[in-house]
Amino acid sequence: MAHTFRPAKRKNRGLLIGIGGASWSGKTLSALRVAIGLAGDDPSKVFMLDTESGRGEDYDYLGYMYGELGPPFTPDRYLQALQDARAQGARVIVTDSSSHQHQGRGGVLDWHEAELQRLINGDNNKRDRLTFAAWARPKASYNNFISEILRFGDVHLIFCFRAKEKLRLIKKSDGKSEMVEIGWQPICTDGFEYEMTDLLMLPPNSRGCPDLSIESTKIHQQHWPIFGDGEQLTEETGRMLADWAAGTEDPSEELLATARGHAAQGREAFLRFWQNLDKKARRPLRRFLGELEQAALAADNASGGSAPAAQDDSPQRAAEPQESVSGAVESTSKDVSTETSGAGKSAAAEAPPSSGQSELGLAGPSDEPPDDWKIFADEAVAAAARARHTAELTVWQEQHRDTLDELRDKRPDMAAVVDQAFEQADVRLRRR
Repeated sequence: MAHTFRPAKRKNRGLLIGIGGASWSGKTLSALRVAIGLAGDDPSKVFMLDTESGRGEDYDYLGYMYGELGPPFTPDRYLQALQDARAQGARVIVTDSSSHQHQGRGGVLDWHEAELQRLINGDNNKRDRLTFAAWARPKASYNNFISEILRFGDVHLIFCFRAKEKLRLIKKSDGKSEMVEIGWQPICTDGFEYEMTDLLMLPPNSRGCPDLSIESTKIHQQHWPIFGDGEQLTEETGRMLADWAAGTEDPSEELLATARGHAAQGREAFLRFWQNLDKKARRPLRRFLGELEQAALAADNASGGSAPAAQDDSPQRAAEPQESVSGAVESTSKDVSTETSGAGKSAAAEAPPSSGQSELGLAGPSDEPPDDWKIFADEAVAAAARARHTAELTVWQEQHRDTLDELRDKRPDMAAVVDQAFEQADVRLRRR
């Protein structure tokens, strides 16, 4: 039978979301809130599979459906419970906790030990020789579980994981070894976390606010605008994920044209436009913020409305032009103030760049207006200076990846300055 190919089109894709964290980090409530947003704000379509002896009913006021799963916590029993929930009309299934499948009673580790005891039949001298063979049945069950959840259709699955801090043994340049902390890691069978569309880690007492700098974090490239470091997981998070999964996250042509029209009038005009939009209208525009930001900055620059920042010799802060459009937009949309330097702004007004220099310090005639590459490069340096977390650097670079690549190809001199700014920012933030 011949295989048929068609143009790729994302539509009604089921997501696999992992949320890991320590006790009292907000895993369960965060998962339920995201699930409700994914389900179109219909909690009756959210099914919870609880392995923690009734704790999953603590948030019954949200109105979700509830079911329990007790030991043995084999992958087969997890899979059967998920299939039952789907058959009963679930649009989103929250499993709390998925860690029991690995280390709970009757889970993969327990099953392996039981198989090993069966194979050695009381002869401990055979233990080392048969340890690998004892993995056959539990691993086959686990592999079947993974294979099935990857084909779960348009049902979204959210897996909550317990987490613990882990250490890694590394060899230093002098040949000696030392233990190095690698941060919080989800407790699950090896490889389970890699199947997730997104994996978010919640530090202790984080109240549902993921730390995107944790090494085990995994975020789909197109989901970076949805998550922000330190921002609480809510129903709105789920709604944006649902729009993306359904392939309907693009704004209407009319809305995008209106946004571009306001951006063409400059930063202040665009921010006024943004503040007047409701959350539902803002969601599809988020992925265009990079483009709109550049348009607004270009408009301000052309009209002489933007004040360049002075150079700052401090390693803690590089030259900072006015706050970016996307940064201000995030502040207005999430009611969180963006950290800016008042001193930097006043210094900018008092000390403009010297003749013949751009804001990046690149040579150029003083009477020649900056081109689009200079505007973009200036904003890249400013983004590096503003960043408060390494995750912010990653977010900005992901959002502007294509433009950065083109800058490196067409203007390597500016690209070198931008890359250096990001390297210095990365060093500064990792020393914190």
